[in-house]
Amino acid sequence: YVVNGGMEKDKIPRRLAKNLDEADFVVGNSGHVSDLVARRIKRPVATIHDAADRRFFYPPQDVQKSHAPVVLYAGSFRPWKRVPFVVEQAALWPAIEFRIAGMGEDEAECRRLARERSCSNVTFLGHLSPAKLGDEMRKADIFFFPSVLEGNPQVLVQAAACGLPCVAMQCYRSDFVHHGHSGLLARSDDELSAYLKLLITDSDLRQIMSLAAIEHVAQFDWDKITCRWADVFERAVEKRLGLRGRATATRFCKTRETDAASAGLLVPNVPERWPRS
Repeated sequence: YVVNGGMEKDKIPRRLAKNLDEADFVVGNSGHVSDLVARRIKRPVATIHDAADRRFFYPPQDVQKSHAPVVLYAGSFRPWKRVPFVVEQAALWPAIEFRIAGMGEDEAECRRLARERSCSNVTFLGHLSPAKLGDEMRKADIFFFPSVLEGNPQVLVQAAACGLPCVAMQCYRSDFVHHGHSGLLARSDDELSAYLKLLITDSDLRQIMSLAAIEHVAQFDWDKITCRWADVFERAVEKRLGLRGRATATRFCKTRETDAASAGLLVPNVPERWPRS
């Protein structure tokens, strides 16, 4: 399962190349990642997305917000995440609250920069549990994510599930943001700043994109995703073990259905998705 970005120009790391060569099936976590890997290894690569945990990430009940917009960043403080860029934007908007969740090696630099720029509008939240992160997302109005090295970051689907229009970079082509509808994907830092300004100053656009974000990520549902993974695992057994594996997979499915039925769970039938080899 390939989730890392940066393969547009760089060579595939040796360890990853070995794993890809030995794998019975290769899956990417976004259409872009799958296409990149498929071109490199000359094999079909499927796509199975992540999803948001709906226990923690869901829209706010009260969507009417009359206060000045709140901008949220969530992620690690790593160089490629570019959290200092978030602080720089906060310095340009002293009347707008910027809240930064996460921790990492660049945190001290970001705190120093916030002091130097007199950014009293920046709050560092530290590491948050999923429940607390969901609460922060529902309180915010814009999710700002300037990272330039990603696969398909889960934080974007989490933010969208909470009704946040996302401003992120276009380079990794996240499937969780429908550009121009549920959020905005920038091709440069100037464009990133311009998109943030657009959402800060246009409350109607924020509301439209908020509703579109919720609708867009509804397709990424863990019930459907787990069925796809079950299908992958069963077919991997078939491919590795042949007829004996097919019988094993059949027994597994029947056992799963029996266990689920006894627990009162519905087990959907998984359609054919994978070509046999």
